Amino acid sequence: MHCPEEFVSYTMKERAEKTSQEFFKKNVAPSWSFENYLNYNTHHANKNSRKSMKKLLKCYLDDLMWIIQSDIPRDLNTYVYSLKKKKYCLKDLKQFFAPKTSTHRPIHIENHNGTVNLANEQKIVNYNQATTSKKRTYSEATDKDIDKDTDEDIDETDEESESDDESVWSDWKKYLLSAKNDASIHKYSPAKHNIICCGKDVSPRPSFPRDIFDSYKKQKFRDEEVYAFDGQLCSYIDFVLESKTIPAFKSNVRNSPTVSDENALLSQQVDFLEELFAVALALYKRKVQLTHSEAVFNNFLVEPFLKAVSYSISEEKYAWLDVGFFPGEEHLLSMTRQLKQKGQFKDGRFCYNADGVIRLQDFHDIEVCVAEVSGVFKNTDMTKINFDHHKGMFAVLSMLKTVADELKYASLDVFQTVKIFFVHAAEDKVKLWSLSFNENIFHLWREDVLEIKPDFKDKEEFLQQTIRFYWSFKCQLENTLKAIQNLHTSHKENLKQARYSVSPPPLLSQLMNPSIVRLTEKDHCKGMAIYGPFDSPEHD
Repeated sequence: MHCPEEFVSYTMKERAEKTSQEFFKKNVAPSWSFENYLNYNTHHANKNSRKSMKKLLKCYLDDLMWIIQSDIPRDLNTYVYSLKKKKYCLKDLKQFFAPKTSTHRPIHIENHNGTVNLANEQKIVNYNQATTSKKRTYSEATDKDIDKDTDEDIDETDEESESDDESVWSDWKKYLLSAKNDASIHKYSPAKHNIICCGKDVSPRPSFPRDIFDSYKKQKFRDEEVYAFDGQLCSYIDFVLESKTIPAFKSNVRNSPTVSDENALLSQQVDFLEELFAVALALYKRKVQLTHSEAVFNNFLVEPFLKAVSYSISEEKYAWLDVGFFPGEEHLLSMTRQLKQKGQFKDGRFCYNADGVIRLQDFHDIEVCVAEVSGVFKNTDMTKINFDHHKGMFAVLSMLKTVADELKYASLDVFQTVKIFFVHAAEDKVKLWSLSFNENIFHLWREDVLEIKPDFKDKEEFLQQTIRFYWSFKCQLENTLKAIQNLHTSHKENLKQARYSVSPPPLLSQLMNPSIVRLTEKDHCKGMAIYGPFDSPEHD
């Protein structure tokens, strides 16, 4: 039955009792189909799951009953009842399954209506500049809601387990506790140190249990953010990326749009693009082979891009922190502090030397990003690469611990919003990792991977990915600076309250006690090739 003509502009006016019912308040009656409801209420990652689809259908039918029981006109009631009576078998639902995720990830663009191009879903949806797809909870479905006769039409390998949050965390805590005493797990493995190492294209190998690993990964993907560029910049980006020669590229970069000072965000985005294109120009004009040395790899493909990110941090909001990037063989102050506290630092020989550090120079010298470059460009020595990963892992642990020590009176819930970053350049890729602390577990999450294609002929594809990768990093870095600002406020407020309290709450410095380990290539590199992390192929 079609929606009666007099109700083509009708939306529900009743107060929604749960989040999913907002769909009927924001969409007109003719669009109240299950397919539209599905797209509104679920994330791409859940649309290949039969169990998720069952839940959503059950939820949809319950919400239709909510409408039927509301005070709506009779003809509209009849239309909604016809939607509820429609039969769905699993074969029908399969048409709504999401397509396999494409490896193509365009730059996210926001137009004047607040619309963002979502790369992975290849469609247009309404979002703000930084968008989060939040997890939603649905009532459980029963088998009778679906015609079970067509179960064989669904590929069983696509089924995903649907554990709730508490169950997942409970399972992880049990596993991580047992891992500490498991002799088969390497002593520097993340699992030995209360760390979950996961993220984009990361495999559970060699030591994480696949079931809880996959459940955890799915939960994390539900809260991904999208950072968009203003649509006014499309023509400038196209103009530069489509340059036919290097001189034309240089000339086109200079023709950036003029922006009013009143539009701070757009001005910031233009400055970021100019910085990034200048780095790309130097890359294309180079006269040396990128495979010559680690220093060349760093100087052309890592260090200048991280400088561009640090230069693009909003001065208006974060000038008081004095964010600075320190290149090449820079001492990681956080590691030195933590080693000294443990009595393990004797002299300069015990310093951690990083290939780059982003530091808040006017705020306790807190460090928010460390970079490691694993040999020359396209180096395939997995012993070196995996050693540097573990070295960086312990580096960010010391950095997060230092934040907790400096702002020890701050609330734990505020601290859990802080991310510390690790940029790892290895082989022909740059990998962005973040470390956070939640549920008394450390979360080392691979945020993104940038494949490096340094030749001018590949600039359209490479720079498209580079813009997306580093703009996302810059926005996430600003989120961390905002979190540290909130942490500072919480610290001051709680410090004042604790001044008159006989039994103040536990301090962050007491609650957050990671392993502090300084790895050296000479002493700890052996055997690292087999300890990951490993990339996860599509079937893994």
